[in-house]
Amino acid sequence: MKGAEGTQMITTRQGRAAQLGSTSRTVLVRCTCGRRNYFDRQAWQWLEVAFCVRCWQAILCFDLRVVSRWEGERMLREHVVYAGELKALRTIEGEMRRFLMLFRAEPLWTWPPQVVRMAQAVAANLQLVEAARARQGGVAGVPLEEEPAEMGVFLELPGEEAYELTPEQTRLLSFFSRLSAERRAVMLDFIAQEGSEL
Repeated sequence: MKGAEGTQMITTRQGRAAQLGSTSRTVLVRCTCGRRNYFDRQAWQWLEVAFCVRCWQAILCFDLRVVSRWEGERMLREHVVYAGELKALRTIEGEMRRFLMLFRAEPLWTWPPQVVRMAQAVAANLQLVEAARARQGGVAGVPLEEEPAEMGVFLELPGEEAYELTPEQTRLLSFFSRLSAERRAVMLDFIAQEGSEL
């Protein structure tokens, strides 16, 4: 049906769009009105909403749900207002996850107690983030591993002061950790015998 200004009126239909294909830079999406749209992948993922060029309905990146143009514009305005803060928070979260990954890759005894406590706090905060995302129906990030049981034991050891190893002690501990289990057992028995004789 033709409107007063000669433009074609299109009936808007809610539902879900269909992804027809993608490249490294673009995504081909068919709107519920039937129009095929090419969206820039990175911009769509960052803004979380894109508009069909025929009916101007908004297509959400997360689940391909089609919402009204006004709802899409509201989401876009809200995103633009908080975009800088969101980007900074996501960068901080990524750095926290990277720190936790590096922390868990090394033996626990190589870290000072202050770093162990900081890693425990980082893991607890990231678990709160995951719980908040789950409540809001958002996409969970990289699943967090449970804290190693020995971390709690390590933190409950008597004495709050940090004990710093000398370079020589660090080399000896590194050498000891590379030995086979049988050699370590022999050395520990020898140390226990020496200690009991004193």
